[in-house]
Amino acid sequence: MTGSEEYSLTRRTMIAYIGSFIAGHLLGCASVKDEDYLIADRYIRSTLKVGKTPGIAVCVVRDDRIVWSAGYGWADIANRKPMTPDTIQNIASVSKTITTTAVMQLWEQAKLGLDDDVNDYLRFSVRNPRYPDIPITFRQLLTHTSSITDGPAFDAMYACGDPTVSLMDWLQSYYEPAGSNYDAEKNFLPWPPGTLDPPRQISTYCNLAFGLLGGLVERITGLYFAEYCRQKIFNPLGMNDTGWNLTDIDVSRHAVPYGSAPDPRVSPAADTGNLSIDSKYYERCLYSFTNYPDGLLRTSVNDLSKFLRAYIGRGEFESVRILRESTVRTVLTESHDRQGLCWRRPRNVAGDSTIWGHDGGDPGVSTAMAFSQRQNKGVVVLSNYDGWDLVEEASKRLFQETADI
Repeated sequence: MTGSEEYSLTRRTMIAYIGSFIAGHLLGCASVKDEDYLIADRYIRSTLKVGKTPGIAVCVVRDDRIVWSAGYGWADIANRKPMTPDTIQNIASVSKTITTTAVMQLWEQAKLGLDDDVNDYLRFSVRNPRYPDIPITFRQLLTHTSSITDGPAFDAMYACGDPTVSLMDWLQSYYEPAGSNYDAEKNFLPWPPGTLDPPRQISTYCNLAFGLLGGLVERITGLYFAEYCRQKIFNPLGMNDTGWNLTDIDVSRHAVPYGSAPDPRVSPAADTGNLSIDSKYYERCLYSFTNYPDGLLRTSVNDLSKFLRAYIGRGEFESVRILRESTVRTVLTESHDRQGLCWRRPRNVAGDSTIWGHDGGDPGVSTAMAFSQRQNKGVVVLSNYDGWDLVEEASKRLFQETADI
């Protein structure tokens, strides 16, 4: 298996891990002392010593405030820049919660309906060629039930730097039969849109669906998706260190992404060398992909916590409302094809059925964000490494081994 094939498999199977991954994302504290986080702190430090990741940043929130945030290890090994709670990195599929929020802002303004045919808003047609008479809807895109899948063009679009092709042009090339990235067999699943019980051996998780949602936001608002998010989500929440493109953020504060092996799509030739006895890190470039609304948000744990606190606040943070409380309730309910809209309820979390979250992984990054409605608290965990076992285990320890103060 090549590095590219290994990564592609990880992307497609990640959803299978989401229950156990988010299961440990929450802890509680009303007043915080260093010793309250001693177990999680010791675990993270010990894993850094054996080369589990170059760097990791954690932010814990309750109600509308940060109660603990910390950075560990290196954001940039060669230049000895430490990872901090304000270090910026791309956050992979956690980005989908931002895209969902943009769509739901338009929904609550009656600019779209969740069960509308997306073709009513596009300049090109999106249909599963096996079922050309069955519409694909916003709700299906938000719940991974659209029957669209990540075809060969998905991995091929990764490249260093910002995208050079517009989102809408790329989407049209993927969905139109005459498009350069169209593949009737591989871009679509073999069952009709809206199928709720497909064969388990085939993942329905779809990154391309969220790129399409970003394109729909563009068509409805007349704004580029990145600009819409800046005006309607980031600026109102004071997320000044957040953006979709490298040109939107302070690149000098961006973490270098690392992996355990070279990836020809996103790796310069240099090997950063040994940092520990048994681990070697390979540097990835600061890359992008054209389908960016599915996973390319660049932010820090402190900045992203403002968005998380808006969800904890039922759509409001520091007197700024990004969604109505009723809209947040609509998002966080399993009435949509037996699941929430993008956000997911983890399995096997004893005693709290109100936890929602999302995780992510891409070349050189592993990420998680989750919160409890009932306890009004949550956590963000970001790592600049594309092996996400540390993020999973750190999250579990934060949930299981830290006292609820």
